[in-house]
Amino acid sequence: SLAAQRPPSVVRVAPLDDPPDVTLEYFALRGLGELPRLILELTGIPYDSVYHFGTGVYKPYAPFGQLPVLRDGPLLICESGAIARHLARKACI
Repeated sequence: SLAAQRPPSVVRVAPLDDPPDVTLEYFALRGLGELPRLILELTGIPYDSVYHFGTGVYKPYAPFGQLPVLRDGPLLICESGAIARHLARKACI
């Protein structure tokens, strides 16, 4: 079952020798995290994608205890619309 205690999975979409500054965290399904992921893919920004499986391990650090969450260096952004705007500004689109 997906709701079983399972650790988050990390998918690196960046060169292995250069860890990316950007990390997008969302559940292991399509939804509110899809638009930011598509922007990252379209613009070629290197990022790590962390997929959560409903265990709630993100709640202590996620604002409002919800996903999606984007980490860009020291910056932590929540809400899919704010994440999309930030990535569009970062990529100059």
